[in-house]
Amino acid sequence: MKQSRFNVIDKGNQPTLAYNSYSGAIVALDAEYEKGLFENGANCPSEIVDNLTDAGLLVPDGLDEIEHLKEISLACRMQSKSLSFTIAPTLNCNFRCPYCYENGKRYGSMSDRCVDQVIKHINGMVIDNQAESLQVAWYGGEPLLAIETVEKITRGIRSDEILFNASMVTNGYFLDGKTAELLAKNGVTHVQVTVDGPPEIHNRRRCLPSGGDTFN
Repeated sequence: MKQSRFNVIDKGNQPTLAYNSYSGAIVALDAEYEKGLFENGANCPSEIVDNLTDAGLLVPDGLDEIEHLKEISLACRMQSKSLSFTIAPTLNCNFRCPYCYENGKRYGSMSDRCVDQVIKHINGMVIDNQAESLQVAWYGGEPLLAIETVEKITRGIRSDEILFNASMVTNGYFLDGKTAELLAKNGVTHVQVTVDGPPEIHNRRRCLPSGGDTFN
């Protein structure tokens, strides 16, 4: 046996903590388990070896974990009947949050040609993968600045033959009742609105170019 290459060990406190980023397991190691892990299971009770193996902390000597991960990824991609896409119809934004990576830069929106190519690509993927469901996550920028693009792409890829649903991440500034109804008609089933704490903090961190209240 050998330690997994995905192990992250924290010996800064007691007990020692071991995290495996592949299995997701987090284990608090007592002295016996710590010895078993660092000695790769040698001269260790089989129960401890089995538990460390179940957590993904120990793996067989001959296992190439990277190749194994590639094989699983390929199998999932080939077998899946569900497709999902994250689409940014625009990188423009009506906010000027000081921590944003877009701060101080100018970004454009999808051209008509780009919109047509996105529709063609997604429809091609649906056919090639014989997809049974399609999910779209609208992102940005602020996607509500390009609601017409959201509508056009949705019309182009939505089909009665497969399940379709969409979500959106938005700063919420333009999300009124009328817009919510429009999004629902375009298959958006839920929306994530980013709020940075109570009003006095939010308005300082998520601000308009001219300042002002964005919380309410």
